[in-house]
Amino acid sequence: MKRFIISVAVFVAVGLAGWAVPANFDPLFSPDEPVKKKKQKAQKSKSKTGGRSVKIGAGKRLQSGSPPAAPGAGGQAQGQALPLSPGAGIDFEIAEIVVADPPPGFTAAAANLNFVTLDTANLTNLGMLLLRLQIPPGQNVPAALATITGQFPGINADANHLYELAQDKSLAIPPAKPQAKGIKPGKRPLFPSPEERGQSWAMWAAEWQDSPANCGAGARLGMIDTSVDKRHPALRGQKVTFQSFHSKKRKQGPPGHGTAIAAMMVGKLGRGWGGLLPGAELFAANIFERLPNGRLRGNVFAMLRATDWLIGEKVQIINLSIAGKKNRIVEKSVQRAALKKVVLIAAAGNWGRRDRPAYPAAYGSVIAVTAVDSNFRIYRMANKGAYVDFAMPGVEAWTASPGGGGRYQSGTSFAAPFIAALAGLEIAREKKSVSSLNMKKRLAKHARDLGKPGRDDTFGWGFVARGPECT
Repeated sequence: MKRFIISVAVFVAVGLAGWAVPANFDPLFSPDEPVKKKKQKAQKSKSKTGGRSVKIGAGKRLQSGSPPAAPGAGGQAQGQALPLSPGAGIDFEIAEIVVADPPPGFTAAAANLNFVTLDTANLTNLGMLLLRLQIPPGQNVPAALATITGQFPGINADANHLYELAQDKSLAIPPAKPQAKGIKPGKRPLFPSPEERGQSWAMWAAEWQDSPANCGAGARLGMIDTSVDKRHPALRGQKVTFQSFHSKKRKQGPPGHGTAIAAMMVGKLGRGWGGLLPGAELFAANIFERLPNGRLRGNVFAMLRATDWLIGEKVQIINLSIAGKKNRIVEKSVQRAALKKVVLIAAAGNWGRRDRPAYPAAYGSVIAVTAVDSNFRIYRMANKGAYVDFAMPGVEAWTASPGGGGRYQSGTSFAAPFIAALAGLEIAREKKSVSSLNMKKRLAKHARDLGKPGRDDTFGWGFVARGPECT
């Protein structure tokens, strides 16, 4: 028995010390996603780096940007690759890092360390020079960041973190039939179907009824999301400018999510799929692309380029129905956008977590929006935390879908545009920009408390049912 225990211990120790990413490892597995119990075919890498993305750790996570422990302290030497934990999910591109405002001579010095400059972006509106680097062979992202920060103390470098859409695909269901009067509360909203009344329950609950076609005229709205189907009846003829910032080496993501958000923000009235501010101008930026394993993700480098473009277009509001991990470069860009009085509004996240805040919503200068259902109960998968500011409709909301139709969808993604619209009206009415903090205070005055008295970590300041007030 002792020999058996010793053998098992040795096997485990050797396995952990020399573990490497197997050919069939899914770098996009995450505890937040359902796991299909079936064998996956091994995928051949198309490049030396594989172009794949991985989250470090299971349980305790290595923070991107945190150097490994020094030799002699249970760690590894600087520049030596750290092993990736089996069963890890993803947070970032495993072969890349991002550097902002590098010092003179950095590119040549990084090349001597076997870093390859993949892309450069001069973000003039953010006042930032951005580099996307491929890490040296044999290193992973934490080790590569340790190398860079060791050689260039104080440099602004981080992982090229990934973003997902703040939606619940399991609830993207076909439209329900009109309900009988007097039906008791159930899984479906106690409102007539959009086909019956031309308006979703979400619009009704937010008191956003019968707004004129020019509602929001003068407001310049931005969104960072997926691509948009501008031919959809909700968007045809509307003031929508679209630009994609996905990698040229990858396929642009589909327009499903972006079409829904765009229609909610500036879509034509009727049919119930949107029309919050049909008179406003919308600038839509896509950052999502298909990764080598088929999953849909956006990344920091694309997001920063999109943000810079939107600021250059003089938008006053940016809606971000996306969620990811904290990134020091993005945090700096958010601060710079705030100084320009661009109001950033983001989905609070659908991870059902209190201990894992979703970014960009959790940055201090961003307004975070969670979702409630037709009975004003919190969405079952909504994040909770001190960063949550407001709660708006986002469960089984009727949205536009590519090709001309509509469907019910759920997630904090679909709650954020309501706050973006209210903020846009505030700015359009006064004809001047305001800060995110100022906007948060204004909206809080009109919020209806849904949880504990005052602000709480579930509903924030509460539900803002102010109505469009754009007649």
